[in-house]
Amino acid sequence: MIGAPSDDCSIPVADYQSFYALTQEFLMRVQRQADVSMVSFDSLLCDSVRCVTELNGKFLYVDSVHLTHDASLLLAHKLGLSGEE
Repeated sequence: MIGAPSDDCSIPVADYQSFYALTQEFLMRVQRQADVSMVSFDSLLCDSVRCVTELNGKFLYVDSVHLTHDASLLLAHKLGLSGEE
């Protein structure tokens, strides 16, 4: 588990970066070597201090790493990847 309890259930960005450092490194290597694109939600979910775990009153995760279906749709829409205008 990452982060510390907070009133808004956010995760300190330093904890997030530390927890996912090896995963991020691996994904960047795959992106370079396999010539594929990686979609990151970090810019939508994190600022310089914290990463949110809820958005628009909806929880984003079903566990510590997997987005809910609704969160996936919401974030895809925010990135312009949903095919909807």
